[in-house]
Amino acid sequence: MVLTLSLFFSVFLTFAYPPSTANTYQIFFPVVFKTIEITLAWDPNSEPDLAGYKLYIGKSPGNYIQTRDLGLTTQYTIGMNDTPPFFFALTAYNQKGFESGFSGEVQYP
Repeated sequence: MVLTLSLFFSVFLTFAYPPSTANTYQIFFPVVFKTIEITLAWDPNSEPDLAGYKLYIGKSPGNYIQTRDLGLTTQYTIGMNDTPPFFFALTAYNQKGFESGFSGEVQYP
């Protein structure tokens, strides 16, 4: 599902020619924000002390700017309000808080 939210902003322009007269115009520009929903799924780890997974999100390969703790779920749907591409990687962590290395990276689109 894609949710589209339309907003408008306006700009006021003043033109004066000849200099003694001025006209002001208001121009409306539509701005459209789209939320892209992306569902990620993975196979569960088999370690008995598995405590959860962390999702890493970025705008370029290997450069992650957001982290989400997903708990023990093996599927997650995320809404992105930015322009693609998006890059995702996953780690697992155990009950002592030790975190694995990154999974293979996934790119959207």
